[in-house]
Amino acid sequence: MVFSVALPVLNQAAFMATALASLLAQRAGFELAVMDATPDNSVQDVLATYKGRVCYSRHGKDQGQSSAIQEGWDQTNGDILYWLCADDYLFPYTFSEVETIFHNHPDVDVVYGDSVYVDADGQFIRYFPTISDDVSRLIRECSIPQASCFVRRDAVARIGKVNPDLHFTMDWDLWIRLFKSGAKFYYLRKPLSAIRVYPGTKTTSSARARFSEIHRHLTENIGFLEALRTMIYVRWAGNLYPELRSDAPKRYERGMSAVFKFLGAAKIALRKDNDVTQSKELYGINVLNNEVRSRCRVYLPLYGGNPNTIAVSTDRKIKLSAAVNGMPVSPISVSSNSGPYRFDLAVDPKLHDQGYVCIDLENTEAQSWRLLSVSCPNS
Repeated sequence: MVFSVALPVLNQAAFMATALASLLAQRAGFELAVMDATPDNSVQDVLATYKGRVCYSRHGKDQGQSSAIQEGWDQTNGDILYWLCADDYLFPYTFSEVETIFHNHPDVDVVYGDSVYVDADGQFIRYFPTISDDVSRLIRECSIPQASCFVRRDAVARIGKVNPDLHFTMDWDLWIRLFKSGAKFYYLRKPLSAIRVYPGTKTTSSARARFSEIHRHLTENIGFLEALRTMIYVRWAGNLYPELRSDAPKRYERGMSAVFKFLGAAKIALRKDNDVTQSKELYGINVLNNEVRSRCRVYLPLYGGNPNTIAVSTDRKIKLSAAVNGMPVSPISVSSNSGPYRFDLAVDPKLHDQGYVCIDLENTEAQSWRLLSVSCPNS
């Protein structure tokens, strides 16, 4: 089984090495196509070191990310289709885990898993919040992270290509078309990728255009009123898309504000059967606010060297116990009394030779607390 990997890139040379290193760490066969729309040679300079691993490369202006993804898939022949954004990266076990599922379940068309949100430096922020094993929720919300989703080529061939007219929701649109075609989905309950969230990404820097595209997408799939109710929740009450709440298009502001007040008074906008409003936990962490009832688990890939220190930041001073890849470590508090509170975990680099860390954290006082961040400074 071979993976066809499309890697569209624009002005992200600083992150390319990590993305490529995560691909080379995979223990399964893949064909890599790189479509570089960067106007200078910065990305090409990075690629020069990896020429032997790239089966197709194009440097020059294109019609956008969607068309670049399809171009990459058309220029490769792998059984499993996937695209990786240049600033995201994979866990080293991802392809082998996904390959096993496809082998053991020949009727499965789509395999997807969890994603970790990290900042530009790879510091843990949160888990992808809208993940669900109920694929019917795709109609209302994007419950599958693009960076952790893999599709059989023949399943995509049955529904057509990536929509070149979409710039923010092309993944969501593809998942919905697969779902409506009867494709079978499999949720692999394991983090498969790290998604960078930082100022300057297309998602955060183009929030207004993204807001509009999501609204159109929802209207087409669930109708105007349901789309409006969902977007109202996202804009004023939710914590799923914070960049949308802070930068919604002005033309929506006045009308949606009035409608929100009306629907809120009628108890329609936030009624309890709206799945978007329901909080849940992943690995012991509340996906909406990072609250931990007592213990949690954090996964992070490592491609910049093996760290000897892991820094954990919390909102309150707690009695923290920790283990890294199953080995207990002694947290050392280095914070002041004013907070946020930081704990350093001294670890043996040999503990995580496999290319990632699994960090177990627990407040031994059995009280709830909030995880602010986890970072591996030396990685």
